Amino acid sequence: MAAILLAIGAWIYSVVGKIAGVARRGKSSRRDEALFVSMFPDLQPHFHPERLVEFVRAQRSGKRAAASRTASATWKNPPGLGVHAVEIEPGHLRVPYKMRDESGALLGQFLYDEIPEGGVLRVGEGKLTVNVMDKIPRVRYWHPRREFKWSQKKGWAFATPLADAHDSDSSYSSSDSSSHSFSTSRDDGVSPAPVGGGGTFDGGGASGSWDDSTSTSTGTDTSSDTSSGAAAAADTSTSTSSSY
Repeated sequence: MAAILLAIGAWIYSVVGKIAGVARRGKSSRRDEALFVSMFPDLQPHFHPERLVEFVRAQRSGKRAAASRTASATWKNPPGLGVHAVEIEPGHLRVPYKMRDESGALLGQFLYDEIPEGGVLRVGEGKLTVNVMDKIPRVRYWHPRREFKWSQKKGWAFATPLADAHDSDSSYSSSDSSSHSFSTSRDDGVSPAPVGGGGTFDGGGASGSWDDSTSTSTGTDTSSDTSSGAAAAADTSTSTSSSY
């Protein structure tokens, strides 16, 4: 009888622990999404990393209208961007894409070029590198003042020299003379130490890898070059929250 009671108690404890873990992950996910919105206003509402995976996959699959080097093309209802259409300007590398609503009004614009691991979108001063070739898709964002990584496995990781620790128990500071806060979140509830230092992932730009055990591509786009003609929205972020 005692053994049965112990078994039941252990099962109840396990179930309660799993429920609590799910609740914690849900709370962490909501917090991360809120941080993304507040820290990266220039990427709202069209450049969420999960949606960009859809966009780049569709782009690479050839579902869009064929690009031309001499005339513009229109791609209606492009997956992931949440716009009526994108107007693709003539070009080969760093092709201008203009997002438009049903009336034809300009909603925003970016430059796009394809790389072996996926695609790169340049939005204003920032660069989004979207990896869709690995088993676990991931997105890296580089900007002169703030960065993030996102993975379907690891969740979010933020880095900004403007950020103060929102939760000192789970924030990490770089070892250089200036203060930088990093925040990380993983689906398994374990917070890994951020890579790199000086406010950048892996030493600069948005080209560092996640070191996923399932990764099959390291990517080849390593420039942190920014484009002056790509962004429709100005950078207004002054957020000082980067918490985990």
